[in-house]
This record gives sequence, C-alpha cells and structure tokens, in this order.
Amino acid sequence: ITKETIRKGILEYQYLDSVSVYYLLPDGKKVGEAEITIDWEKYEVRIKTNGENISLEKGRSLREQISLLYAVFIQHMEKMSNAFGVKERVVRYSYRNSIYRNKQKLEGARSVLGTSPGEPIKWSDRGEKDSDGNDVFSLVTHSEILPELGVKVQSLRRLKK
Repeated sequence: ITKETIRKGILEYQYLDSVSVYYLLPDGKKVGEAEITIDWEKYEVRIKTNGENISLEKGRSLREQISLLYAVFIQHMEKMSNAFGVKERVVRYSYRNSIYRNKQKLEGARSVLGTSPGEPIKWSDRGEKDSDGNDVFSLVTHSEILPELGVKVQSLRRLKK
C-alpha cells in the first residue's frame, strides 16, 4: 500500500470509495482480504448538516483519525500474512461511482493516483470448512459516530492440512 495513493485518493481528491488488500498464496489465490470503505454520500450530507469539523473521536480531525485507522489496517495485514504464510499482498482501489462511470474522470484519477485496472482475485479452495460448511470468516464494522467509515476483514478459517 502506498500512503501517498491513499492520501491523495481519499483525503486530497476524494476519488476512492474503498481500499482493499488481498493476501495471496503462491498460486495467486487469496486466503484473506481487508477493506476500508467510505460512503461519500453519507459523509457529504454530514458536512452539509453538521459543519466540517466531523470527528470520530473528540479533539482529533477526520484526517488524523483516518491515518490512525490506516495504521491499524497495516498492523492487521502483518498478522494475517504471518498466520497464513502469505507470500504476496495485492492492493486494489475502488473509485467512487461518479468517477468510475465517467471515462475522462476515471482516466484523470488513475493518472493522478498511478493506478490501473486489475483482474479479479479468486479465493483459495484450500480453506477448512466449519460445521455450517463455511470456510471464510467475515467481520464488518462501522463507527457509530461516523458510520460512513467501514472496515471489512475476511479470511479463510484455516488452511487444510
């Protein structure tokens, strides 16, 4: 992950609505992913109705708090990589619909952020299933104070032996 891409894509230009990190095995299939999302429509409504000093935590700016969330995100990436013996991490960025649907805006945003389209990444078939037949664990959370920020983490429960 490049901090500069996230800084520009979210804080400076508001081009991105999510940043995803995929944890890959040597065969190129994923064993986990983590995603930070921003619902810009909710955020923009909040700015218009509550002023610009929106914060998750009193006394800290939104910019500072997104930076803290990014640090937690990076820490989780390291733990997941170690737990599954991940050899590669791939970062993907999703653009806001208003950018993605406009070819000229999308090309401009990709140029500013230095990104390019990527192929979908499939889940590994090496996951051990639980009693309900699920092999992927999911956790999705949103702040009660700033529900437009979300974090989703998914991973295989365990690798088959």
